[in-house]
Formats: sequence, C-alpha cells, structure tokens
Amino acid sequence: MGSTVCIPWGVIIGPFLGAVLGELLFAGKKAPEAFKAGFGAFLGFILGMIFKPSVCGWFIFCFIKALIAGPDSP
Repeated sequence: MGSTVCIPWGVIIGPFLGAVLGELLFAGKKAPEAFKAGFGAFLGFILGMIFKPSVCGWFIFCFIKALIAGPDSP
C-alpha cells in the first residue's frame, strides 16, 4: 500500500534528485552546479508533460480535419 501512494511524487521529484545526486556523486560538481542541473531536468520534465499532449492534440485535430475534408481537398 505504501509503495503505491508515493508513486506520483517519485515520478515528479525523481528527475530532479537523480540529476542532483548524479552531478554530486559521479561528476564531482559542487552543490550550486548540481542544483542547476537538477532544476534543468525538472523543468524539462514539466515542459515535456505540457508539450507532448499538446502536440498529440494537434496531430489528432489535423487527422480529423483531413478525414472530414475528404480525399479531394488540398
């Protein structure tokens, strides 16, 4: 039960913590640089969550528009 409750938080915080810990432990960077990388990973994750459904929605719209217009329209 406990592992299923925390899944959304792990998915959201995971990219940030993974980037910070990776930079600190394996790249030998200092904390400000590691947090900068973590923020970039988190921002990329959030923007990806926003833009991917938007692009899929645009593709679906174009497909349905072309489906309704028929084969003879440009």
